[in-house]
Amino acid sequence: MNFFLNSINTKNLFCLLNATFFSLLVTIFGFVIAFNIKQHALDEAQTKAEMIADQYFAIHTYFSQELNPSALKTTQAYRSNDYFDPIWMPSTYAVKQIQKTILSKGKNDYSIKNAAINARNPDNEADPNERQFILQLNKDPDLMEESFIQMINNEPFLVLLTRGESFEKSCLNCHGSPGQAPKELLLIYGNIAGFNRTIGDCSHVITIKTPLPKQYSKANSFALKLSVLFSIIVFCFFYGQYLLVNYILFKPISVLQSTIQKISNDPEKLQQIDPLPPGKELNQLVKTFNLMSQELHRNMEEIETLSRKRALELSALKNELRSKTDQSNRYETFFKDCEKRYETLFNSISDSVLIFDARTRRFINCNKSALNLYGYAKEKFLQLHLNDITEEYELSETPNPTVLDSKKNNMLIQYHKKKDGTVFPVEISSGIFKIDNHEMEFSIVRDVTGERKNEAKILRNEDRLRLLTRQLIKTREDECKRISLELHDSMGQSLTAAGFNLSLLGNDIPDACQELLADTVLIVNNLADQVRELSLDLRPNMLDDLGLIPTLRWYLNKFTKRTKIKTTLKAVELDKYKNENFEITIFRVVQESLNNVQKHAKARHVEISLRREGTRVTGSVQDDGKGFDINKMFKTSDRKHMGMLSMKERISILGGRLKIQSDKGQGTRISFEIPFERLL
Repeated sequence: MNFFLNSINTKNLFCLLNATFFSLLVTIFGFVIAFNIKQHALDEAQTKAEMIADQYFAIHTYFSQELNPSALKTTQAYRSNDYFDPIWMPSTYAVKQIQKTILSKGKNDYSIKNAAINARNPDNEADPNERQFILQLNKDPDLMEESFIQMINNEPFLVLLTRGESFEKSCLNCHGSPGQAPKELLLIYGNIAGFNRTIGDCSHVITIKTPLPKQYSKANSFALKLSVLFSIIVFCFFYGQYLLVNYILFKPISVLQSTIQKISNDPEKLQQIDPLPPGKELNQLVKTFNLMSQELHRNMEEIETLSRKRALELSALKNELRSKTDQSNRYETFFKDCEKRYETLFNSISDSVLIFDARTRRFINCNKSALNLYGYAKEKFLQLHLNDITEEYELSETPNPTVLDSKKNNMLIQYHKKKDGTVFPVEISSGIFKIDNHEMEFSIVRDVTGERKNEAKILRNEDRLRLLTRQLIKTREDECKRISLELHDSMGQSLTAAGFNLSLLGNDIPDACQELLADTVLIVNNLADQVRELSLDLRPNMLDDLGLIPTLRWYLNKFTKRTKIKTTLKAVELDKYKNENFEITIFRVVQESLNNVQKHAKARHVEISLRREGTRVTGSVQDDGKGFDINKMFKTSDRKHMGMLSMKERISILGGRLKIQSDKGQGTRISFEIPFERLL
């Protein structure tokens, strides 16, 4: 591109760019004019079609609401109820005949149709577009018309669909059920077409189809004429512009170029650019060039003088350099002293310090603590690679990008080995620095063997605590089951029997005590219901009899009735798995989650999902409540969140994991997964 621009003449480039621009302008103008004129023709055709539709609708309305009712009323005494004349009684037939007469007069290139669904006249049967529009009219009373362009016999037509009249009560005599219609109408049209209409339905749609080729042809002809006229105007403007620019710019530049070429061939003519070209800018440019040539002569003389002066200055600098060399020797002595101090400080650090190349991982330096820790002499240690002291080979083989891209990084526990092969845990803090743009890494290594032993003791204590917790949960479930059975079988039946016995006493006590007895029976019955509810809350019997899914559905229905919070249960491929620990765990998790929703979430809907996915069973409880800040919640006392901790511990007993996700205003999601092999 640059080669082309540098090789072409400026005048030709100007003409080419202007011609391209004006050609593009004419083309765009032509397309815009053609589009706007076609759009205008289309708008004009639609306006005409709307006027025809309004006229057709007015004729139809007058006939069906004024003329036809009057004629029916006048002839009511002279005709029977079964009388029907297709010439004047149907308004659609009469209006169609009027329109045929109008179309036969003059040159009309449009077509009009009174379309209906299940029309009695096949010519009036609605096509798919008309049928769809009628259905939309019945759904949307505010919809009045619709227009679109349709290709008919490879020619575009403007199709206007307009709402017709709606069925009224009087229309149902002929369009209701066949039993209500005149018998003569049934003889003519049958008992299917045009029946089963209802009040308010759109009876028909007025369809007007206007051919567009003629309007488009006129629009294209006018656009072509206007484009040709615009092209002539643009060409005249372009040619006038070319003549003006050639006189003002290109011709003076050509003269200036010729003059400069002569000056380049003859340096003695530096100040002989003559005559000066017209135009303020070019005239000033030539004057500036003449001044520059004069200044060039003066500068050459000054350069020669300056060269002699610089030679003297170089001699003085040489003497100064000798003086600075002596000063550099003194600095070297000072730096060696600083190096000794650094070495002393470096070796006094109690933790092991290792310095190695960040890329090759070869050791560059180390302190005495490192030598004592690993058991090497310094000369031998500096010949080692980082992998030689690292038990985890793959962790030290590749530089840690986090270390190289930051100044300091605290790494996790790693394992190193001493010269005698002893493996021990270390905690490493790393950093990076540069020497001559070469990256070096340092690591501060601390032996954490003692800390690891303490951690092992803590883990053993945690395992014991977890085992105790599991046993407590199991004991609690067994006790809940026992108490639930006791409440249901003993106390519940006893209260029911007591209520029954009290009811039998109603016939044997005075009337004054009847009200007291009734209150007592009511109290006993309520107490029996409460005992039954308490028994079900402790351990639903149906969990053992019917299984998990039916029990959850019962509990969710009960929860919805009590709290007015909608619930949804989605369970896939779980009905055939029977495992008591699994079922009671899932039931308790759902129960605790719904209790939290009721107390805190202010939710309107809760969705519970359970499914098998490959080798695991997954589940979730999702609500649309106000949510909460998880981090803030777990910073408070654990006593407030024993329910959450209990859910996690129950899931972990089955080898699973429980996850809580929530944020303010986003609801809460409690999800879990349990390995499938624990359920077999």
